[in-house]
Amino acid sequence: MTFLSFAAIRIAVSDLDAAVSAWREQLGWRPETVSADGASYPLDGAVMDMVPAVAGQPPGVTAVAVTVDDTEAAARRIQSAGYRGDLAADGTIVLPGRDLNGVALELRSAAADPPRHSTGPFTRIRHVVVAVEDDDAALRNWARAFGSWPAHSMGGREHAHHVPVGAAWFGFTAAGTDAGALRRFLGRRGEGVYAVSLITSDRSRTLENLRRNGARLIASTDSNQTFVHPATTHGVLIEVAAE
Repeated sequence: MTFLSFAAIRIAVSDLDAAVSAWREQLGWRPETVSADGASYPLDGAVMDMVPAVAGQPPGVTAVAVTVDDTEAAARRIQSAGYRGDLAADGTIVLPGRDLNGVALELRSAAADPPRHSTGPFTRIRHVVVAVEDDDAALRNWARAFGSWPAHSMGGREHAHHVPVGAAWFGFTAAGTDAGALRRFLGRRGEGVYAVSLITSDRSRTLENLRRNGARLIASTDSNQTFVHPATTHGVLIEVAAE
């Protein structure tokens, strides 16, 4: 089975109005649509959906949707491997997070997914980081569900713990850029989506705007990565990435 592209990332927030305001004022990102049910932030070919958290639900990424070439074949593959993944009337397959290292995953038909275009400072999803207890065990779990992939190549190196999603990828890590922060996340939340890397066409300018707008940033001198803190985004760690 091949993951063709990221289609959507759903984020739960404790205070929808405050989160929408923070994304507008500090990230410089206005929603395409907003209502009491949530807000929608398009990217090229995908969307970030912000929804109110239900009672007792911690803020953060609650689901990730990817497109596949054949949902019926995907459903047969998943079920034959012993995973629960029912094919809904709209062609979407939903797999619970408890089966996939905390990632609630939706598989959608590429043909049915509408085209989208960025309306903010970020253009597309570069990768989604999944915090796990054991990198190799997580990769084996996903390979059992979906079939194995060759090592994902980037920058002249192969990344054994990456699952390709078209030009993007899922990355499994038990350490991350900040091992202490990732271990605290695992202690509080368990395995699941830890960070989302978003590409911006002008990284320097975007970072300058974020600082000017008062966004809380985390910079790693070792990896040259910069993240927007979950306190600013109301729940999700966002890496500001270049092409």
